[in-house]
Amino acid sequence: MQEEILSKVCQCAASAWKMDVAKINKDSSMDNLAKWDSLGHLKLIIVLEKEFGISFHPRDTVRMRSIDKVCQVIVENRMGEKALS
Repeated sequence: MQEEILSKVCQCAASAWKMDVAKINKDSSMDNLAKWDSLGHLKLIIVLEKEFGISFHPRDTVRMRSIDKVCQVIVENRMGEKALS
């Protein structure tokens, strides 16, 4: 499941930033991708919310500074939904 989430997140990032998905991986971050600026971050959040059918809490969006962290937040969000069911 983790690999599936990673793949979807990378595809979402490529779509949001109009980049080749092959240039995005779990180590990609705000520090090493020029397109991941403040506007790029908002675009990514919007695409992710649509793709995964979730809404991120503002504190989570601040934590999402790398593809790896994005995946962690999505997993945490999904676990929280299961706990509420």
